[in-house]
Amino acid sequence: MKLLLTKFKALFYQPNSSKGYTLVELLAVIIVLIVVGLVVVGILASTLRGKNKTNILNEVTQNGNRVVLQIGKSIEYAERFEGVKANPVSEPALDCISYDVITPTPSPQQYKSVLIKKFDSADSILEYSCNDSNSTLELDGESLIDSNIFKVTDCYFTCTQSFETASPAIGVHFTLSNTREEKFAERKVSVPFDTTVVMRNVNE
Repeated sequence: MKLLLTKFKALFYQPNSSKGYTLVELLAVIIVLIVVGLVVVGILASTLRGKNKTNILNEVTQNGNRVVLQIGKSIEYAERFEGVKANPVSEPALDCISYDVITPTPSPQQYKSVLIKKFDSADSILEYSCNDSNSTLELDGESLIDSNIFKVTDCYFTCTQSFETASPAIGVHFTLSNTREEKFAERKVSVPFDTTVVMRNVNE
């Protein structure tokens, strides 16, 4: 009987062999937790930065495409070409020089504004212009974008004709950038826009 009782005690009784955690073990656990936490925070921060940059890129692209579409449609369906200007005070040049007969072909001249006549009224002449001093792209002196949020750089127009009576091909070139949050590198976005529109109507 005594032997059975001894065996029963041995089965359910476990001596307290635990001596607790040492300071080194506690420090090791804390360091591991800190490292894991830093890795997780870094991943989350990188994800948020990438999302912010994507949102800003989409915003810049949408506004740039809207301006390109507006200018392109106005030029393509204009009643008449009224010329291009090298600077705000110069006289409009009505004929675009043909480069097809020149070899090698030089780069087209860059202009700061293009003028077109609309169909809706006799005096409805529109002027699209690059305002370098204000970093904007304007229609009759009014900015086509919100200059508090975006700025326009490298802005110019080109004008080419294959022959004298051909419809002018008007090139629109500019780079659109965001002006907000410039202290954060991931939020600095610049997108170039470049399109060429052939006018449907020819000057009489």
